[in-house]
Amino acid sequence: MILDEPSAGLDAESEHEIHLSISRHRAGSTSLLISHRLNAVHDADRIAVLGDGRVLEAGNHRELMQGGGEYARLFALQADGYVDEPSGSGPADPVQAAAAS
Repeated sequence: MILDEPSAGLDAESEHEIHLSISRHRAGSTSLLISHRLNAVHDADRIAVLGDGRVLEAGNHRELMQGGGEYARLFALQADGYVDEPSGSGPADPVQAAAAS
């Protein structure tokens, strides 16, 4: 199964439902999910970050966040819109905040 931005343009609730449904249908089989929304690939076994026609980095979410590369930077940028202003109790750096997830 190859999916290219299957939830683009959907509201948050519909996007969530689509990804739950896709997860059920692809269980036990190989699938390729292409997305700019990194929350959509968060649970993937393997994530490849592409740039300039080549693979910049690859791994699972945890490995890529710990690596602090392009995936971590982009994930933090996307997550930053959902994180409240730092209260002094957590990391002010969005990459550190996202890596803690």
